[in-house]
Formats: sequence, structure tokens, C-alpha cells
Amino acid sequence: MATKKRPASKRQRKGHLTFGGKVTLLLLSLIFISGIILGVHSFSPKLFPELPAPSQIANKIQNPTKPKEKSTVEISGLEEQYAAHGSKPITLNFQVHHAKQGPLQVMYQDSATQEFQVVYTQELANTAPAETGEIAVSSDDEADVVQDISLTLPSYWKQSSESTWQVVLPESEDHKEFTSAPFTVQNSKVKTCTIQGRTAAIYCMEDHSLLFGKKPDKKRANASTTKLMTALVTMEKASLTDIVTLSKKAVQTDYGCLYAKKGTQFYVNDLLHALLIRSSNDSATALAEHVGQTTQGFADLMNEKAAAIGCKNTHFVTPHGLDAKGHYTTARDLCIIYSGCQEYPELQKILKKKKYRFGSVNKKKYDRLLYSTDYLLGYDENFLGGKTGYTDDAGQCFCGGYRWNNKTYVFCTLGNVSSEGRWNDCKRMIKFIQKNA
Repeated sequence: MATKKRPASKRQRKGHLTFGGKVTLLLLSLIFISGIILGVHSFSPKLFPELPAPSQIANKIQNPTKPKEKSTVEISGLEEQYAAHGSKPITLNFQVHHAKQGPLQVMYQDSATQEFQVVYTQELANTAPAETGEIAVSSDDEADVVQDISLTLPSYWKQSSESTWQVVLPESEDHKEFTSAPFTVQNSKVKTCTIQGRTAAIYCMEDHSLLFGKKPDKKRANASTTKLMTALVTMEKASLTDIVTLSKKAVQTDYGCLYAKKGTQFYVNDLLHALLIRSSNDSATALAEHVGQTTQGFADLMNEKAAAIGCKNTHFVTPHGLDAKGHYTTARDLCIIYSGCQEYPELQKILKKKKYRFGSVNKKKYDRLLYSTDYLLGYDENFLGGKTGYTDDAGQCFCGGYRWNNKTYVFCTLGNVSSEGRWNDCKRMIKFIQKNA
């Protein structure tokens, strides 16, 4: 018999919740409200940014932030006063016109590294004359308008007819950094030498200093003057009695003078004579392969030697100096390399020879007579001989030595447009040594 259901009450028919439903609804409401609160809190920095304190607002109104101004500096009254001899001070005088206070830096370009070095720092202000080491500084009576700078320079700065400087005002609270363009100061009071070559140098071996320089640290191709380093490395790594067998590469080297076939053998001594007297390119390749196994291996030895003896701006790629990318030196560095050659009496003798005759170790009929490319040989008894060079990139080049007043002076000219100009440069530098060394 089926059981009859009880009819719903009036409250149930009208939609009223039971006690359990009310509890469930309350819990759902609490969860919904909590979610809203958490969401608002997460985005509150964007919806409700924190307002600055009243004191901060007042400070910004009274002291508004000013954009940094560009510093202005004007260099005037520039004069370099050098003394070639004697005890006269070496000074650099100039004025700095400026609109801002702050530290001023004077920078000098080191000729060897080409880098600017700070040699003087002074606060720009209206101060009484002061002395800082060897640097004397003074300013005029007008506050922060003109700064008179007088630098007492180290003696080695007088060795060149020009020097390069730069003035820097570092960044401060109210202005941006200012760096002047590099400016070159001509040394009008030092005795100079008129040179046609692109670069030149006169270097004292004993003092390790320049007597004269014309862009002495500018990198340039140097053609066959490279063979001075080839000879230097060969003397260090090989024996004069070593026997060298010509390879195919050596025989095929451009502008050779041995005129020998592959397999022909020579003593290192004979190849060094051909290298320095007649500028033999095939001899250079043969010596490089004998000492360094390959020309690249020998170039590595050349660069190691260059660095070891103090060359700062030199890099060799070939043993003979034919034009090649990345092959260069400077007038100063080449003088240093020549100085290294002078430490070997054997090389001293070779550089002074006007001609040389030699044969082959294994070819009885081979006989060669070579004449020197150095047209200055016989100039006078003090001339020590030198090495010529020429390529399209390098121009006419020469590096040689001269003995004067118990010292050895090495002179070099690179980048002449003519052979006549090269020899004229050499003669002028010899006369300069005679008058000034």
C-alpha cells in the first residue's frame, strides 16, 4: 500500500529557506566579500596612490628641480714655452673661461700609448694663487670667470715639437660633463728639423729618449725596414753557421735577389748579408722558415721581441715588409728595433758594408755580388749604416744610426714620396744631431 506525502507548509510554498540553507548562504556571502577585499588590496597602489606629505609638496614648490646645464669652457692665451737646453722652466700657460664652479682637469696625451692622462686637477673658484707640486695655479679677481693655468712640465715633454692636450670639467650637481676637443700645441721655441716624411724620430739609445719627433708614435706601414727585426730575431734564435735550404715559397717570394732554385743551401750569415745589404725578400722568407718553421710562426716571434724591447705600437705580419693588412710600426718603435740590432757586433758590421760576395753551400757554380741600397754609406765616419724600405703603402723609408758626443742616435723617416726626399730627411736629421745633441 503506497504511503501518502505530507502537503508542503505555507512557508515552504512561499520560498522561505530552511535553517541549513541560511547557513550555506551566509558562508557563500562571506567568501565573496573576502575575495573583493583581497582584489582591492592587490590593485590599491594603482587605484589609490599614496599622496606625498604636505612638507614634501612645499619643498618641491620652493626648490624646483633644474635641468643640468651644459658647461662652457673657452681656452685662450695658449702658449707653450720650451727650452731645448739649459735650466729654463718648461711651462704651459693658458686661461680657462668658465661659468661654473667645480674641478677642472687638464689632460696630456701620452705619445707612446696615445691615451690622455690627468696631469692636473684644480677646483674652479676664486682663490688666491696656490702651488700644487710642480703646478702653479692662480685666478683673477672676477669670481668664477677666468682661471689662469700655468703648468711646469716634466723635461721629457720638451722632446717633441708639439704636444696634445684636453680640458675636462666632470659632471656636477648643476651641469653636465664638458670635454674639450683635443688641441695640439706647437712648440715654437724648441729647435726643430724640417722633415718631408709623414713621420720621423731621432732617438738616443743611451737615454732611451727622443731628441726630435714628428708624429713619432703614428702607426705606419714600414716596408723593408721590417728586416731589422727579422735580423734581430734571427741573431737571437739561430747560429750564423746554420745551413738553410730554400723552399718553394722562399724562391717564389716577390722581389728576391738570390736568384737561386728550390733546394739551394746557404749559411745564415750569408742570408743576413743579403737581407740587410740588398734587402733580399727571398732571404727574409728563408730565414723566417728556418727559425719559426713558418712565416706566421716567425711573425709571432717578431711581435714577442717587439713587445719585450719596449715597442708600443708595432705589429708584424711578414718577415720582409711587403704590404700586408695589420703590418705596421712607428718611427719611435723602429728606432728601438734598430737599437736592438746595434747590440750585435755582427749586425753592426753588416750594416756598414757597401757590397758583399758569397756562394752556396751545395752549388759550386753559384756566386753572387750584392751592393747596398744604403746610399748614405761613406757620408762620414760617424754614420753607422741603416736599412732602406719602399712599398706603395709605406712610401720611401729609412732607419739608421749616428755616433755623436759618445752617444748613439738612431734616426728614422717614414712615408716620403720620393727617394730624394728620404735622403734629404736623413741628412737634415744628422745635421740636427750635430747641432743639438
